[in-house]
Amino acid sequence: MTSASDNLSDAPTALAAWRESIRRVQWQSLAFLVGGLLAMYAGQAQLFEGRTNASTSGGWVFLLVGLGMVIYGLRGAVIRDDGAFPDAAPAPSGMAARGVLRLRPAWLALAVGLAIFTGWRSTQSPQEAYVWEHLLVWGLSMAALVKSIAPPADQPARTDRQPLRRGELALLVSILLVAFLLRFSDLQHNPVIFDQDEGSFALEGTAIRGDRNFQVSPYHAGVYGFRIGYQILVGFSTGIFGQTAFAARLPAVLLGALGVGAAYLVGRELLGWRGGLATALFMASWSYHIQFTRISLNQAGDHAFAALAFYFLLRGIRCRAPVDYALSALMLAISQLFYLGGVFTTAVLAAYLLFIALFRRDMLHRQWRSLGAFVVAAMVVTLPMHIHMLHFRQAYVPRTGTTSLGSGQVQRAIDDGRLGEYLGEQVHYSFLALFHYGDRSGWYGRGSNLLGLVGGPLLLIGAAMSLFVIWRWPHLSLPLGWSLAVVVMGSTLTTSPPQYQRYFPGATAFSLLVALGAAALAVGVARALNRYSLRHNLLVALGLLIFAGNLIFYLGVYVPTRPYFNSRITYATNATAQAMLQASREGRQVVLLGTFSTGVENTVAVRYLMYGRSYVVFDSLDLTRIDPGAWLAVIVAPEQNDALAVLRRRYPDGRVRRVILDYDGSTGFYVFERGGFSDG
Repeated sequence: MTSASDNLSDAPTALAAWRESIRRVQWQSLAFLVGGLLAMYAGQAQLFEGRTNASTSGGWVFLLVGLGMVIYGLRGAVIRDDGAFPDAAPAPSGMAARGVLRLRPAWLALAVGLAIFTGWRSTQSPQEAYVWEHLLVWGLSMAALVKSIAPPADQPARTDRQPLRRGELALLVSILLVAFLLRFSDLQHNPVIFDQDEGSFALEGTAIRGDRNFQVSPYHAGVYGFRIGYQILVGFSTGIFGQTAFAARLPAVLLGALGVGAAYLVGRELLGWRGGLATALFMASWSYHIQFTRISLNQAGDHAFAALAFYFLLRGIRCRAPVDYALSALMLAISQLFYLGGVFTTAVLAAYLLFIALFRRDMLHRQWRSLGAFVVAAMVVTLPMHIHMLHFRQAYVPRTGTTSLGSGQVQRAIDDGRLGEYLGEQVHYSFLALFHYGDRSGWYGRGSNLLGLVGGPLLLIGAAMSLFVIWRWPHLSLPLGWSLAVVVMGSTLTTSPPQYQRYFPGATAFSLLVALGAAALAVGVARALNRYSLRHNLLVALGLLIFAGNLIFYLGVYVPTRPYFNSRITYATNATAQAMLQASREGRQVVLLGTFSTGVENTVAVRYLMYGRSYVVFDSLDLTRIDPGAWLAVIVAPEQNDALAVLRRRYPDGRVRRVILDYDGSTGFYVFERGGFSDG
């Protein structure tokens, strides 16, 4: 045992070592890093909620000056011989190929034949095949395609140098579980309002189950011209849980949690498992991502599968495995069944491969046949969808005529002599929404910005670091290029930015930039402390702080504020549907009396929530269509005072109940009830 005298004798040595470690700290770099980061968050706090003018606000001064301080503090820590992210850079040429591509023509012919058969069968009208038949044959086509590319069984495959080991698999499962719980909890009542567009997707999904009995093609163009992958999932969900907000939103929750797991995998390939963890922790607790994966919209689907497409592509580049390229093409094809993210992914993926080929060709050395196989695989697996689109003359990119600059806004700006001003506003509002401007669509709410209080400064640092390192490590160009493409294509080139739903295909890219910024800070602080080995622990610690900060904001600020869906018509619609549901459950004959001008109307949300329940809609009161002996519930708009008076005279034993809207305290409608009253 060590005696007390030995400990005392070692004390001067330990004290000297501690003093030496303090002396070796690069205090100037540390001060610039910490001070710059604090300045950036002070600026972000000023810009938050759009309370100041973006052009003249001191918030932007703080934000940009702080960014400059951080970049100065990181000097020498990012661009070095061993690099800021040595664990993440894939071996470009030192690893032997896992398998030489040997195409099997018979299997490829089978894959093409099944794809053509699926596409042809989807063009039958009326549709005769069930959706699972389409998906089964399409899946068999994909399996045959992978088989045609997979290396022969007798060819030894090189072991993956970065496999998902048991501990990392447990971490991935934990991430998926946390992401799911944050989106699943109280799903019926958070968001408290069921939006009209939610009703559109939910109603079509319910009709696919109820009216069509799932006899539908997955490539069919549904609501707003988007393919019906999400609506099919809603059909299954409502078949189990009924026509509720919970059932309509559940597929988005599942796809959202899958997207968080996929973001971890992409981050792992680019930044190592710790960088992947930082990416997933930000996305899992990011209020923007949580909100858009708790509402019944189709964005969550292509977002998740697009991330998986990039994961398998990056893995294919690193492992030189043709099968990974094929799997990337499969994920890319599935992403086309949802929102616009699949279209964005195709463009970004092509540009990304071109960038690597131009600036780091050795990363693709001896992989040109695999890249060719990727192109062939993408063409084969998307063949059914393209056959269907050509037959029915569907648009590859839906809604471009009404939501893009081609809708006539540019010409009007030219006619008014303000083209330069108009284009400047488009760029201004689309890019600065990440840090400053609230959502104009109403789904997320105006009282915030897209990246929240936590993400903005870190994304700026990550974007700046990308510009420094992508020429040395072109694979790290993905987050920045992907983000820019989504902002430009999804917002700048569309009408009335910022519409937050159009940024959602870039959620993974934004999260990767945040993780990249955190990784750069971890490297910089470790270098300043002269303890470079601490960078890994610091990155994990920063990831946990990001998670905690996002979660505090979401649970403590965003959820209680409820800034979303803030319109009178939405509140009136929800209140109307709830009154009708209650009356239907009580066995009353339900009558909806009103028009769009009254705030009480037969909207898609009402039709979804009342699907399968009997009710009638009157523009004007028609007593001949009311059963005189039935229990009755008539939903009457405030403007229909004459009809309400007629009901009171005709049924003197009836009662009138006024419904007040939470939105503004105004009268939403009246409920005239007759029969079935308790003695009290």
